[in-house]
Amino acid sequence: MITLQTIRYQYNIMKKNIIFLLFFFILATFSASFQSCGSTKSGCPAENAQVRMGKDGKLPTGGGRSNLFPKGMRKKMGGK
Repeated sequence: MITLQTIRYQYNIMKKNIIFLLFFFILATFSASFQSCGSTKSGCPAENAQVRMGKDGKLPTGGGRSNLFPKGMRKKMGGK
């Protein structure tokens, strides 16, 4: 038979669990908001990109090479 004392005991346990979950949720929300707001840089990095002008004041037209892979590997893949 369930007594009033066991109901109170279960209620207190449930109340502690709810308080713990609420505290954890608030803490997670604040930590996520502070991580995003703490950065001094924001926005897309492409917006801040700058292209160097040529000697005559025109934009460069050459694509250039990105040395993503070492020279030997580029030769194996068929590049120059």
